Amino acid sequence: MSRKMINTGLGDGGDNLGDVERKKVDLGIDNALDQSFFCLYGLNLKSGLDTSNEDDLAVHRNTSLGDYQTKEQCADVFKYLLPYAKASSRAGLVKLRKVLRAIRRQFPQPPEEVLNRNAVDAFLEDPDFNEEKLRNMVMSGGNRIHIVNYAFGGIPDNVQVPLTEREFEIYVKSVIRAKSIDPSTEPYSEVYGNLYYILAQVEEMSATDKFPSFVLTKEGEEFVQQNANLFKFDLLYNPLRFESWQKLANIYDEEVDLMLNDGSKHINVVEWKKQSNLTQRVEISRRRSRRCSLMSLALAKTPEQQSQVHELLALVYYDSLQNVVPLYDQRHFVPARDSAWANFCENSLIHFEKAFAYKPEWSHPFYLGKLSEKLGHPYEKALSYYSKAASMNPSAVDPVYRIHASRLKLLYTIGRHNTRAIKVVAGYCFQHSTKEKVSSLLEAACKDTPQMSVENEKGGFLSEAAKSEIRPETADFLLEAWRLLFDDCIAAIEVCVEGELKHFHKARFKLAQGLYFRGEGNDLERAKEELSFCFKSNRSIFTINMWEIDGVVRKGRRKAPGLGGAKKVLELGMPESSRKFITCIRKYILLYLVLCERTGDFYTLERAYSSIRIDKKFSPCLEDITPVALGRYIQALGRAISHAEFNGSSSSNSFEQLLEKMFNLFMDHGNSWSDLAGLSELRSPSSPEFSESAVYRCHIYGQCIPFCLTL
Repeated sequence: MSRKMINTGLGDGGDNLGDVERKKVDLGIDNALDQSFFCLYGLNLKSGLDTSNEDDLAVHRNTSLGDYQTKEQCADVFKYLLPYAKASSRAGLVKLRKVLRAIRRQFPQPPEEVLNRNAVDAFLEDPDFNEEKLRNMVMSGGNRIHIVNYAFGGIPDNVQVPLTEREFEIYVKSVIRAKSIDPSTEPYSEVYGNLYYILAQVEEMSATDKFPSFVLTKEGEEFVQQNANLFKFDLLYNPLRFESWQKLANIYDEEVDLMLNDGSKHINVVEWKKQSNLTQRVEISRRRSRRCSLMSLALAKTPEQQSQVHELLALVYYDSLQNVVPLYDQRHFVPARDSAWANFCENSLIHFEKAFAYKPEWSHPFYLGKLSEKLGHPYEKALSYYSKAASMNPSAVDPVYRIHASRLKLLYTIGRHNTRAIKVVAGYCFQHSTKEKVSSLLEAACKDTPQMSVENEKGGFLSEAAKSEIRPETADFLLEAWRLLFDDCIAAIEVCVEGELKHFHKARFKLAQGLYFRGEGNDLERAKEELSFCFKSNRSIFTINMWEIDGVVRKGRRKAPGLGGAKKVLELGMPESSRKFITCIRKYILLYLVLCERTGDFYTLERAYSSIRIDKKFSPCLEDITPVALGRYIQALGRAISHAEFNGSSSSNSFEQLLEKMFNLFMDHGNSWSDLAGLSELRSPSSPEFSESAVYRCHIYGQCIPFCLTL
């Protein structure tokens, strides 16, 4: 008798029992069930989680019915367990873990004749399958029979429509297993059709708690496959079970997540590229996750289910777009923005829109804004999405930061004569007074040059003819508007790193990047000082002083004015993955090295090179950046020597110290200096002094040092 049947037997009187009485009744039922199962089948449910040795189940001392030595005995036990298992929560099912494992020893997998034509595996593994066509069929709400036939190779001509739900289920099972009979009539169909799904509820499915890099090993790969097999075996008998498709998608998605996160921390990009099997595993598991999610979407019935699947699909597509380690190095290996990349962008955007329609979350418009930027949609569209996210969660710092970071990027990439861009940026000002001033300046500029209004309507880019008509006064109006907006963006982003938000490193990087690109006055020093927070401590002039952002850190709150001037509380809201964190460290270090080199801070560069090379925690994932740090150090040191010579201070003690440093570098790394000249970072068009001739000059200094030191 199942728990549900017993509870029903309480009658109407049970409805009047208080909570205490109900608990007593439930406890009595539990005890009765425990005793019954133990006497009949040797199931000591009261023993809890594996408190006794699993081998004790092999031969039950009190009855011959529960020795688990044959399929017949196991099937008989399972028949009586099944109603209890179906009515139990996971906590109740955990009590059955030992006996379920014992039963599975007799039913390790479906029969060979079922596995020989495994359409589930064929669907997941076929690299030539047109996944996009299936997605279009599912998204358009196509006929379920057509979807099944396309996914699993059925023959629609043999099907009479419409089918009842039961007839459709039998048809799908016959397609999956290439049989025309009802699988429920096969031997032990009840065991095969339920055992794997129930066992999957109580087995340890996540590799998150395993040792670091576990999922990258062969053992980890087998662990994932074993867990996936439970759901794949269940789908051979229950191909319409939404939960199995969804959980299978989550297993593969978690595998990708763990592989990339562990790989980013323990394997540098160069080594990852050498192990091609790792990249193949990532791509295969992503494909499996997408296809399982598409089947989940076709079977989803409730808005909540549809929202969950759309969100997972959106994130899986989005994850494939990101320029993160260990797949990419942010230097030479970056995602190719080809048609496949654009298609994944579009798919991710569509699924986020669908997820938002079913169950709105602030993260949905946040991602929609990022995807709009990637796809090159009009500027105001992305900003409107970020604004929507900020209004849905006024306490989250992420959308507030993203609005002003995107405004800042637009200013320093589009230029200072794009009136439409300036107008869009002005529409989301942090300070209302800035918006008023900019509006007045734009109005004056358009009056001064009528052609500018026409070009503004066309898209904002001034033609050469229009530029030639701009008078100095008009150019001054535009420049002043641009500077006001730039300062407004800086002020907004500065709020995102104040107080307890000081470790929100994304905002610090964007401040430094913006100041670096503007490059006016002391902007380079300001940029270096801002970013130095991530790479300085009280004990060292260079150390990685960054913390991975997670959604748990909510201790500090910062009140900041919103877009309309009202005060609102900001806090960390969106966690970042380990691979994103390591990618941020790499990007920030590359910029920080440039800033130190441009400002002549060769002492920090000297320490940076040593620290990156020996850092126990981060050196594995920063190994390829070490030569860049050395190159920047050599360039800064060479420039300091040249500057000393030019100023006529070549006889001072400080000059000799510089020569000695260069000599030591030459002795330690002279053989690799010619290689440094080939680094793309040292040959950047924006830094013409990073050239082979500059490195050659360092060779000359190194060769002259012994003579100079004898003077």
